[in-house]
Amino acid sequence: TTVTVEAAVLQPSLVSRIVTSLSAEKRAQSFTSEASVGYLYTFAAYANGDVHTLEDDALNVSVLAADRVTHTLAGGRHAVGVVPDARAASCDEELMSVALTACGGSLPAAVPPLVLALPSPVALRPLAVSTAHIAPS
Repeated sequence: TTVTVEAAVLQPSLVSRIVTSLSAEKRAQSFTSEASVGYLYTFAAYANGDVHTLEDDALNVSVLAADRVTHTLAGGRHAVGVVPDARAASCDEELMSVALTACGGSLPAAVPPLVLALPSPVALRPLAVSTAHIAPS
């Protein structure tokens, strides 16, 4: 067996994905309602094809569109949700940013693709104000 060592340093890039369902066969993202929740997975990808999963506590997640998505770190997992009354969003809109906090955070941040396939409003209800709403009896 021959082991070759290269002196060149490979700079990784961050890759982040938000998944709402995961199985051995596939992963999927489907944000179709305010009840939808996804989980963030981030890894370092190297030019030589190596990939290393990053721990959740090594990440700094920023919400760039607080009127559309939420982010929480609970139980050691980054969860992403939909804000009430959010508008739909396509994958080319930047809603979140993920940066590495470990090792000095020297890598450029990643923007995970996030599609909000939310229904469009079909009607508005008239606003009704009554004495029961203003001052209870």
